[in-house]
Amino acid sequence: MFGMLSPKFRSRCMDSPRIGVEFGQLFYNLCPNIGVGRHNPVMTPDYVSRRRILQLAGSTATVGLAGCAGGDEENNGSGGATTTTPTTTPTDTTTEEPSVTPALSVSDIETDNRNVVLSSASIDGDGWVVLHPEAEGGGPNGQVTLAQKQLSAGEYSDVELAMNTLLAGEQTVYAMLHYDDPADGEFTFPENGDPPVTTDGNPVVKPFEITLTGEVTPSLSVTDQETSGERVTVPSTAIDQTGWLVIHPEAEGGGPNGGVTLATMQLQPGLYADVSLRLDESITESQTVYAMLHYDDPMDDEFTFPENGDPPVTKDGNPIVKPFDVTVGGGEASMQTVELVNTAFDPVRATVAPGTTVEWVNQDSFGHDVTSAQFHDVAEQWDFSTSLSSSGNTATYTFESEGIYEYECTIHGSETMCGVVLVGDVSLDQDLPCEGGGGGY
Repeated sequence: MFGMLSPKFRSRCMDSPRIGVEFGQLFYNLCPNIGVGRHNPVMTPDYVSRRRILQLAGSTATVGLAGCAGGDEENNGSGGATTTTPTTTPTDTTTEEPSVTPALSVSDIETDNRNVVLSSASIDGDGWVVLHPEAEGGGPNGQVTLAQKQLSAGEYSDVELAMNTLLAGEQTVYAMLHYDDPADGEFTFPENGDPPVTTDGNPVVKPFEITLTGEVTPSLSVTDQETSGERVTVPSTAIDQTGWLVIHPEAEGGGPNGGVTLATMQLQPGLYADVSLRLDESITESQTVYAMLHYDDPMDDEFTFPENGDPPVTKDGNPIVKPFDVTVGGGEASMQTVELVNTAFDPVRATVAPGTTVEWVNQDSFGHDVTSAQFHDVAEQWDFSTSLSSSGNTATYTFESEGIYEYECTIHGSETMCGVVLVGDVSLDQDLPCEGGGGGY
C-alpha cells in the first residue's frame, strides 16, 4: 500500500513521527493478527502487542505496510485499496469583541462656566466628544468649538470636558461625536478632517441647556496696544448684569472723561475674552484711553450715560475702570476693518493696497466664520478659514499679493454672507452670490 504513494510523499511520511504513528494505527487496523515473519525480524515469535506495533510502525512504516500487504516488495501496490487519512480542521476559538454603537446621553446642567459633565458617551473608533454652540436658526455651529475631549473606542460615563471658550448666561449647546481622522491626536474639524460620527446617515449629536451658575464678579483687564486708529481690544471682562463696555478718552488732568464716548459694546451677564471695539471715530494720535463698565439702567438697550442713567459698575464703592495706552501707527493706514453685522459682511467689497491687513470683527451676538472661496474664475485660489464664535471676536489676514480674494460665511451660506477683498489695481465686474447676481459656480 505504501508503494502507491509518490516517493516525495513517502519521504515526507518517513520523516514525520506524527504521520508515522498514523500509519502504524492504520497498519494495526488492517492486520490485527500479524505475527512473526521475514518482513519483521525485530518481533518475537509470540503475539505482538498493539503498543509495539505502533512503536515499530512509527519508525519503519514501509516494513509494516509490506507485511500487511501479504507479500514481498514486488507485490506492493497490487490489489491494495486506496485509504484516505482523515484530516481535522482546527476550531477557531477567537472571541469576537462586541461592537460599540456610537451614542450620547446628555441632560441640562448648571456649570461654573469651566467644566461640563455629559451623562455618557460611546464611540466605535478613536475620536472626540465635542461641544458646539447653537447656530442661528438652530442646530450645532460646527465651525466653533467650546470644548473637546479625546476618546478611545469604548463606552464612557460621566464624561467631563473643560470649557476652552467662555459662555455668557444661558445657552443651548450641542454635544457631538467626531472621529480622529486623520489620526493625529488633534481636533482639526472642519479645516482638516475629523468628521462627525454618524449612525444611519445622521450625525450623533445631542442638544442641552447650560446655565451659568455662581456669582459673576465684574472685572476688567487691559493692555497697551498698537492700532491703526480704528479699533481697540480689551483682553477680558466680566459683568453680573446687562450692561456696557465703554471706552472713554482721558480727561484734562487725568482720569476718564465720562462725558465723551469713543466706543461702546453691550454685554449680557457673563465672562468675555478678547473683546474688540470699533471706535466711533478714528483717532490719529497716540493717547491714553480708559475701559469702563456701565450697567444698562434703565434697561433700554441704549447707552445714555451721563444724561440718563447707565451708571458705572462699582466694586467696593469704586468704578471699575482701567487705563491703557494706544499707539497709532504712522503713515498710510495698513489695516482694513470688515464688520460681521446683521448676518452680513460690511463692507461686502473692500479695496486695499498690497500688504494691508484685513480685520474681520463679529458684531452679532451669534457665531460666524470667514472662509476663503472662489465664486469667479478671475478670483484667486487662497486658503483661509477662521471662526468668530461670539460678539467682539476678531480675525486678521494680511494680503501681500495683488488679486481678487473672495470669501463667505459657511454657517449662513454665500447667498447670505459673502465678501471680496480687491488687492491692488484690480476690479470685479460680476456680482457676488450675496449681491443678488449669483456666483460663478
